[in-house]
Amino acid sequence: MEKRTISETIIDLERAALEAWHDGNPSPYLELYSKDFTYFDPAHEKRIDRNDGCPDL
Repeated sequence: MEKRTISETIIDLERAALEAWHDGNPSPYLELYSKDFTYFDPAHEKRIDRNDGCPDL
């Protein structure tokens, strides 16, 4: 079994998450964020806190 570098692992995680995002599924990408992640989107009236128990995050 071949050892993978940390950078290869991170790149593979990002690539898979972005492919899902482009297919309309942001969940794998958002799962890469820390548990106390907060996202501000100017198109929404309020912020989305991952630790608020939001089922989509």
